[in-house]
Order: sequence, then structure tokens, then C-alpha cells
Amino acid sequence: MRKTKFLVCLLVVLTAFLLVACTNNKTYTISFETNGGEKIESVVIEGDGTLQAPAEPKKEGHKFLGWFLDEACEQPVTDFSALKFEADTTLYAKWQINTYTVTFNTVGGSAVDNQTVEHGKAVAIPANPTKEGYEFAGWYLK
Repeated sequence: MRKTKFLVCLLVVLTAFLLVACTNNKTYTISFETNGGEKIESVVIEGDGTLQAPAEPKKEGHKFLGWFLDEACEQPVTDFSALKFEADTTLYAKWQINTYTVTFNTVGGSAVDNQTVEHGKAVAIPANPTKEGYEFAGWYLK
């Protein structure tokens, strides 16, 4: 009977020890490098926890293309819930600059080619159009 009690106690102690030893108490800090976009605060997750995707950051004149695991933005994060962390980690935002098409209305004058211009860049002034019986006075915005 004593041996049985001893073995049961020993088994309980060993089970408790194994449960404590298998628990992952680690936490990891996940940082977000927005590469010029709105700042996103770092989050701390448990070692076996999942990371929720943050709200998409904004950056004037740019389209957000997603989060990436590397600074060169070549390894996309496709499923935040599937990410597993073993260390503090930084995720990187990738952006595409907006482009705009500028058209020139010559009001019946000679044609002027459209221009595609990146956000924040200047439009190249085209050659003056011609129109029989008129003198070109300049370009105006609507």
C-alpha cells in the first residue's frame, strides 16, 4: 500500500513537472516597419500565440501592397494566423507609388501626347500646340 501511494505521488509530481517543462513562457515583440507610412505600434505575443493583421497603413500617393518578412519585400505574409515566431521579428510594408495620366485639351489645336506622371512629380511642359488663325496663350487647369 505504501509503495502504491509512493508511486502515485511520484507519478503526479513527474506529470506536473512535464506539464511545466512543456509550457512556452516566451514572448516576442513584433514590430512593423511602414517604410514611410503611418506608424503602427509593436505588439507582444506569446510564443505559441497568433498575430492578428494590423490595419493597413496609409502613405500619401501610394498603394499598400502588403506585409513582408524581409526588408527587400520579397517574402510576403500571406496568412497572419499561420505565422510562428521564434524571436523578435520585424515585418515590412511594401508600397507602389500612384501614377496619373495627364491629358492636354488643345481645344481643336494640334494633338499633344498624354503623360503618365508619378505622384509628387512634375509634368513635363509639352511643345505648344498650333491652330490655324490662333496664337497659343498657355496651359490652364480646369
